[in-house]
Amino acid sequence: LRTSKVPLRNSKNKIIGVLGIYQDITEQKRVYDSMRLATTIYQSSNEAIMVTDENNLIIQINPAFTRMTGYEMADVIGKSPEMFRSGRHDSVFYQEIWRKLMAEDYWQGEIWDLRKERTIHAKWLSISIIRHANGGIHYHVAQFSDITEKKKKDELILSQANYDQLTGLPNRNLFKDQLEMEIKKSYRNGSLLSVLFLDLDHFKDINDTLGHDKGDDLLREVSIRVKSCVGRNDTVARLGGDEFAVMLPYIENTDDIATIAIKLLTSIAGPCVIDGNEIEVTTSIGISVFPEDGNDSESLIAHADAAMYQAKGNGRNNYQFFTHEMNRRTLERMAIKNKLSHALERNELFLLYQPQVDLQSGSIVGVEALIRWNHPVYGHVLPAQFIPIAEENGLIPPMGEWVLREACRQNQEWRKQGLMKITMAVNLSAVQF
Repeated sequence: LRTSKVPLRNSKNKIIGVLGIYQDITEQKRVYDSMRLATTIYQSSNEAIMVTDENNLIIQINPAFTRMTGYEMADVIGKSPEMFRSGRHDSVFYQEIWRKLMAEDYWQGEIWDLRKERTIHAKWLSISIIRHANGGIHYHVAQFSDITEKKKKDELILSQANYDQLTGLPNRNLFKDQLEMEIKKSYRNGSLLSVLFLDLDHFKDINDTLGHDKGDDLLREVSIRVKSCVGRNDTVARLGGDEFAVMLPYIENTDDIATIAIKLLTSIAGPCVIDGNEIEVTTSIGISVFPEDGNDSESLIAHADAAMYQAKGNGRNNYQFFTHEMNRRTLERMAIKNKLSHALERNELFLLYQPQVDLQSGSIVGVEALIRWNHPVYGHVLPAQFIPIAEENGLIPPMGEWVLREACRQNQEWRKQGLMKITMAVNLSAVQF
């Protein structure tokens, strides 16, 4: 204004005219700067951007779009975005997108599309509609970021959290979740539901003999055989180690459960060849039934587990249904196992010596060392109660070593006292032998 040849004080109208020109130039510059900023953002954005016209035909893409999809402008101009469809979504999925777009001018979500080289990728997509003043559609603007790697990591984490990596079966966590859902359905429908707990017999011997790799191969084979014995509505899981579980929903009666249990026993016991080694394996199965044996996943699994131990106690390679009496005995066994692990260090074990007598002379010629357990709460626990538990849980080697040393020590003590030499007989567990 100060460079104008028109004195400011002479003409009010001319001052206003000059101001108008100045405002026009300023507005043009602002619009130009905004357009240049928008173009810069559009070109340099890390998010892919695609613009389509009122007929949803592509009129513009940015460099990020090309980087993510491989498509150049010449590949897509004038074409419909339907060219990117991967086939992973059905028509209802796309109809729902358009329904929301027309209602709210905006949609956002996850979608799987095709790259130019025909590989599928996941993207997080936002679509906005830009309308004319009269309400008609001017443009559709789509922005997205590639989340394929994130999806792969999320799926891996989910898989590791819910599936057994060796067999691909659901793990204990997922099995419990699925069991809880089926319990709710059974409660509403008034139907039976059963849990079968499978534990392979003497699997540790197979691992120790052939190695853990062959043991893993056997577990995979067993998982296949178990799945072949059940229906598509049933669930098979590996709970850990050599323990498997089967959930049978919609059961009409316990005879059906027994039929499947027999089928499992027969299938698993069939000849199995691993790397040229023919392996014989059997399983023991415990069975619990909803609602009689429990109304939640924890109870049903625990009671099926208890029934499985009863099956092992009955000679293995058989099945047993849960009973409360059996559960009581199982809990006692668990308590004995926990207490037995500390019996040695607490000096609760002792030996009795059964004499062997020469009937002609009446002399004692030998003794047999017999282990006994004097527990402060349970009192005298008979060997028949704790020896099998010690054998099953790896407690027998240190116990057998203690018996051998204590028996020899006592024999030496008797000799020091001047008693005649006698033979000391010591029993060894087959596990220790």
